[in-house]
Amino acid sequence: MLYKSNLPIVFLLLAFQLAAQVVGPSASSESQNSEQLLRTAESYEKFLHEAGDGTSESAIEVQEQLGAVYYLLHRYNDSLAVLKPVLRAQVNAKSSGNSPTDPTNHFDSSKCRSLQAQSWLVSGLDYLELNQLADATRSLRHAISMQPNSANARLALGDALARSGHMQDAAREYENQTRLTPSLADAWYKLGLAHGEISVETSRQQINPAQRSIIEQLNAEELLAKGDSLGAARTLFRLQRESPSEPEVHAQLGSALLALGYPKAAQSHFQQELIQNPESPLAHLGLVQTSAVENDWPTVTSELEKLSASNRHELLRQLEFPPAGLVIQAWSKGQMNTTQSFTDSPAGAIWTSWLSDSNVVASISADEKSSATPACTTQASEAAPGIWLTEQCYAALSRQLKSKAKLTAREQIKLTEAEFRMGDYDAALRSAKLLYAAEPHNAWALYWLSKSHDALAEECFLKVAALNPDSARVHQMLAEHYSKLSDYPKAKSEFQQAIRLSPPSPDLHLGLGTVLSRSGDLAQAERELKTTLELSPTSAFAHYELGHLYVQQNQWSQAIEHLRQVPGDSTVLLSARLDLAKAESALGENSKAINDLVSVESLDKDGEVYYRLANLYRTVGDTSRAHDALITFKERRAASLQTDTDELGALEREQELVQPDNPQRP
Repeated sequence: MLYKSNLPIVFLLLAFQLAAQVVGPSASSESQNSEQLLRTAESYEKFLHEAGDGTSESAIEVQEQLGAVYYLLHRYNDSLAVLKPVLRAQVNAKSSGNSPTDPTNHFDSSKCRSLQAQSWLVSGLDYLELNQLADATRSLRHAISMQPNSANARLALGDALARSGHMQDAAREYENQTRLTPSLADAWYKLGLAHGEISVETSRQQINPAQRSIIEQLNAEELLAKGDSLGAARTLFRLQRESPSEPEVHAQLGSALLALGYPKAAQSHFQQELIQNPESPLAHLGLVQTSAVENDWPTVTSELEKLSASNRHELLRQLEFPPAGLVIQAWSKGQMNTTQSFTDSPAGAIWTSWLSDSNVVASISADEKSSATPACTTQASEAAPGIWLTEQCYAALSRQLKSKAKLTAREQIKLTEAEFRMGDYDAALRSAKLLYAAEPHNAWALYWLSKSHDALAEECFLKVAALNPDSARVHQMLAEHYSKLSDYPKAKSEFQQAIRLSPPSPDLHLGLGTVLSRSGDLAQAERELKTTLELSPTSAFAHYELGHLYVQQNQWSQAIEHLRQVPGDSTVLLSARLDLAKAESALGENSKAINDLVSVESLDKDGEVYYRLANLYRTVGDTSRAHDALITFKERRAASLQTDTDELGALEREQELVQPDNPQRP
């Protein structure tokens, strides 16, 4: 019969399609399959029409196959219409007690069990595409009950749970799949995404009000990781005023100020951190950078030696992230005059490797086998939560606390901290969950839960890279991940590898162009963005990014040419109009600039449009509108910043960010 000869083809096509969801489908492959799928669907439809009531074993098998074909053709409702009667009959047969050994029982015979499981999977995928998540979950659980090792069913179930808001349950499904198929990159990638989402969700949970500063600090860390140094500085200025003894606040504030380009203010905060938290790796590495800017190489050597001896694991982790922009800039311009003795030293080797973005190894000698001293053990047991210890002290503390039958909340916090800072993130997550179960509103429980999930997310992404080094999609995923962390050197490398492995892709060239623009390589960024527009001439994001690049270079006419092509429904419309108005006003076209800004007044949340309008109205002599626009700017900016006069004053004094053309700088 016709349908029987096509069964292997459908299985092959379905397997191909489901695999494509993991590794990324090829447009040419999809096109080649479409015709064959249509012909197969027509054959099955003809057979069912001729078969009559459709209750024979052959008709049931064809219905199951036709449902799969409809799914591949994106005809999800048609697929469900074909599969529902078959699956309903299967459930009814089981509930009526038909014997699985009955050779006439299609629904329980072993030869059809795989096809039935596939039908539950397909119906689950149909429901998932239609966003009917509860139905998708039920169908996919049926599929897994019949084929527990089905990666497609389990990953799809994880997706349904994640989209339903059950992220913890989704993570469990993804993690189970990594155990079943440890070489499947997609399982690790989805698990990484789930860990990242849980980390964010955890940091938003309700806490003990007296411990608010701990979660505020976590939020500041997130802002720093995303490259929002100014936002982090605002939060940290307030924290240092309200909780001056909170560990790591000064170190993080110093990092924010260093990223903003104020090394002297940053250095002061690093030094203040070390007074109360003498082992802080962030503060020590901060002093390494500020000392390098001053060409103080003995201090650079001393700080790197201390870090390598006390917290080698954390040093290596910190060196995975690039130095501050002003440090990279000074190094690239030859403004750092290293001595020969420093260059030849282990500290010099680490410094050079870090600045050149090559593999960094903490090679400074350290006695890794030395045991913790009694003083170390005493120090570890008395240290407040968040205060850094050496790795040796953390190891001693961990052994000491694990030997106890029961821990106090403070001891559980310090054990979780020790496990996390020694790099055992799975153990840290387990310890944090125990603390959370006992005290769900304890800010330290939420802090370490969030940090552990975030660290495990990063490990998952690294696993993905190791498993699929030749996958363009994997490199693109990693590039986007690093871009969000503002780790532009790594993002650039991943985008470049993706481009080498992929056919011409506007998304990849746009991503690379954006990263190059953010990192200051404007000439190469321009080439990549132009390539994007050759491949996708209507790309709103590419026109905006290229226009923004020309604004940075004061090439006003070229900027206007591209910014005017950003459509009115684009998500970058506000940014595009702000840049467009700036370019037009630079060419003396103030009326056009005013009209463009007025057109996006409704999108303005922090007052930037009104700030620009106030300046333009003043330029054209309309003092009344200038006055009104300035008042609106102040009102919206105050609401956006959610801060106070002291904080703004501190930012102005330490950062000197008052510039007439940049209202983002208070």
